[in-house]
Amino acid sequence: MGNYLKMMKRQQVIALLELGWTYRRIESETGVRRETISRYARLRLSNAAKVFAGSEGSELRATQWNRTSTVQTRPKCSPALGQMRPK
Repeated sequence: MGNYLKMMKRQQVIALLELGWTYRRIESETGVRRETISRYARLRLSNAAKVFAGSEGSELRATQWNRTSTVQTRPKCSPALGQMRPK
């Protein structure tokens, strides 16, 4: 299992890629080969934005939940009359 970068070095490479550094510049600063850097760049881009089926539905349920949770209910007892309201 010697073909993997240590987590610290991998995070450094990914951070520099996100900053827009070139592969050659990252190679000179970190000592990681360009081929390895390009592999991590491909992995980073391929895992960037996965949309799963049904995610729109969960978003809709979340907005419905927020809408129903903010509805104000009337008190069961009218403070002015002191009587229970009918159900």
